[in-house]
Amino acid sequence: KLFSIISHDLRSPVSQLFTFLKLQTSSNSISEEEKHKHQKKLMESSSALLSTMEDLLMWSKSQMEHFELDMDEVDISRLFEESIASMQNQADAKNIKTEIGELNLENLKSDHNLLIIVLRNLLQNAINHSFDSSSISLNAIQNDNQQPIISIVNRGAQITAEKIDELLNNHNVKSKSSGYGLLIVKELLEKLDATLRIESIENATTMKIIFK
Repeated sequence: KLFSIISHDLRSPVSQLFTFLKLQTSSNSISEEEKHKHQKKLMESSSALLSTMEDLLMWSKSQMEHFELDMDEVDISRLFEESIASMQNQADAKNIKTEIGELNLENLKSDHNLLIIVLRNLLQNAINHSFDSSSISLNAIQNDNQQPIISIVNRGAQITAEKIDELLNNHNVKSKSSGYGLLIVKELLEKLDATLRIESIENATTMKIIFK
């Protein structure tokens, strides 16, 4: 299980890093300005890879006995900004604008470290399933029952109810796409006393984190 999760979460950033390194070493005719841009992307990709490794370390710690949450007031705006920054390269590759939308909930009593891992994984999924040159919004509200809700809305093809059930319940995991990202999300949300809900209509999908 651990190796499957590592394979899922490290494949993309390692691939990006390799691509940038290959461009940097094989392109002798590129200008100094382009080299500078590639170097900047290399640094960003390296930073993203380090963040992902830290996420996996935190997840592995959460599987140990006597693991304790670090509960504190989480600044939602800062949480969103960090999540967006960590996925900026992937969003840029598809020309996707990622932004903070409705923000009626400013703070939340939770574990910032676990929440940032959850949001990174959900945002990565949203980017992967978004149309090119579309937009993604991160929102935070309270519902009528005063439950905090964080949602990510992306523009993409509609996901069927059967597929949503597969994603949420880890049915029929295929070799090409392991689906372990959502497994991490669900396990961490259980520790945060929250659940994940996915709703999809034509050209839009919403992933909701609902806190009890």
